[in-house]
Amino acid sequence: LGQHGFAIEDCIVLADEQATKAAIESRVRRAIKSCLEEDVLFVYYAGHHFAWQSANRMATFDTDLADLDHTTISLSWLHQQFKDSDCKKIVLLLDTGEKALTESSTPIPIEPWKEAELTSFYVSSDRFVCFSSCKPGEVSHVSRK
Repeated sequence: LGQHGFAIEDCIVLADEQATKAAIESRVRRAIKSCLEEDVLFVYYAGHHFAWQSANRMATFDTDLADLDHTTISLSWLHQQFKDSDCKKIVLLLDTGEKALTESSTPIPIEPWKEAELTSFYVSSDRFVCFSSCKPGEVSHVSRK
């Protein structure tokens, strides 16, 4: 990010065991709270997504398939954080896939990602934009490079 003009002290990276639900939500809240109106906030999420109880959710490092409500991040929660922000430009980058969870040996009632939830939030917004790696039903392929 530094190579592209971003100040390193403004970048927050949570990877692997650092990327727990509590840590991600805390850092998102604090980052959004610190943004000024003229700032541009980029939020990049790489991981698994799915719908559960008809709501889009993002898995975290500590996601527990037996307790999805308390161990995943709701897309609606993230959108609410965006709406409550003074920041007038927020970009969400979703590098996600649902294959690993849908192929899980643990029988859980998960559904494919609901594109309508994304579309309804971003289609009429002049403050927010979202880029997604694949559509529902498509598979995002992980590269170790």
